[in-house]
Amino acid sequence: IESGQAFCMVVIDSLGIPMPLRNAIKLHIAKVSRLPTAHVMVAATHTHAAPDLLGLWGGSPASYANLLVTRAAEASLQAWQNREPVRLSYTLAKAPSRNRRGWTADDEMVVLQALGEDGSPVATLMNFAAHPVVTPMSNLQLSSDYVGALRDHVTAATGAPALFVNGALGDASPVAPPGDTRFEQARLYGQQLGAIALDALTRSEPVAGKLRVRTTTTALTLDNRVLRFANWLGLLNEPMPERRVVVPLAHLALGDAVAAVTLPGEALKGFGTNLKAQLGVSAPMILGLTGGAYGYFVPEQEWEVGRNDNYEESLALSRVTAKELLEAVTTLIQSR
Repeated sequence: IESGQAFCMVVIDSLGIPMPLRNAIKLHIAKVSRLPTAHVMVAATHTHAAPDLLGLWGGSPASYANLLVTRAAEASLQAWQNREPVRLSYTLAKAPSRNRRGWTADDEMVVLQALGEDGSPVATLMNFAAHPVVTPMSNLQLSSDYVGALRDHVTAATGAPALFVNGALGDASPVAPPGDTRFEQARLYGQQLGAIALDALTRSEPVAGKLRVRTTTTALTLDNRVLRFANWLGLLNEPMPERRVVVPLAHLALGDAVAAVTLPGEALKGFGTNLKAQLGVSAPMILGLTGGAYGYFVPEQEWEVGRNDNYEESLALSRVTAKELLEAVTTLIQSR
C-alpha cells in the first residue's frame, strides 16, 4: 500500500519466521522497492503443519529455507511492480472461535478490500484470531490448515488474491464444523470463515485518509529458562542475547477508522483487547506473528493462575513481556 506512506506485507504459511530469513526477505524487497526495511513486514500464519523454521521441533532443511526466501521475495516484488490505484473499504464481522483459557472468545474479524478503478476487487485482507490447528498433531503432511481454504474461498468469489493475517491468537482455538476427517474439517472451517468475510463485504464502508506508518524496536526481558537453554545449545535458528531480545513493532493507520499494530508473537486475548483499545478506531487489527515468533504474550495479572495448565507461560519470554510490549506500543501510537 502506498498513499501517504508506503509498506509491503508478506504473509507466509509457517509456524514462525526467524530473524535471518525475515531479514533476507526484507532486504530483497527493500532493494528493489526502495522501501525502508522497517516498512517491509513479514508475518507467519502459524499453521502447525509446516516445516519448522524456528528450530524448536527438529528444524527444516536449509534448502527449504532458501527456497522460501526466494519465492517470498519474488511474489512480493511482483505485487509491488504491478501495483495500481485502488479504493479501500473495510468491514467487521463475527466469526466462530473458542478461547482455550476459558475467557470469552475474541470473535471479531476485520476485512479490508481493495477495489480497482472499474470497481472490481484487486485484493482482500482478513484479520481474525484462531490457531491453525484443525489438522491433527499426528499429521506429517504439509498444510496451511483452515487458512488455505479461507483464502481459496474468497479468491474464487472475488477473482482476486486474498491474504490472511492472524490476530491475537495466543489462546484462540478454531471451532471447526463436523467432517469425516480433520482435513475436511479444516476445509469446511476455512470456507465458513470465507463466507462470513464475503457477506460482511456487502456492508463495507470506504476508508478515508492516507496511510501513516510508524515503526520502532523495543527490548524484551528473557527469563524463560527453557528458551535460554535451547539458545545456549544452539538449537534456535534465531539466537537470543542473554536476558534481552530486541523486537520490531509497527503501527499502521488508515484514515481514522482502521488501524493495526504488529506483534512479533502470540498475544493472549486479554492483551489483545488492551491493544485494540489503545488503537482507538472502529476497525482495530492485531497483526500477530509479524516481525518474529517470540512466544506467548501473557497479561501479568493472568500469569500462572492455572488457566490451560499454564501452557502459554511455559513458552513466554517472561512474566512482564505483555507489559513491556503494551508500554512500547502505546508510546508508538502516541508518537507524531
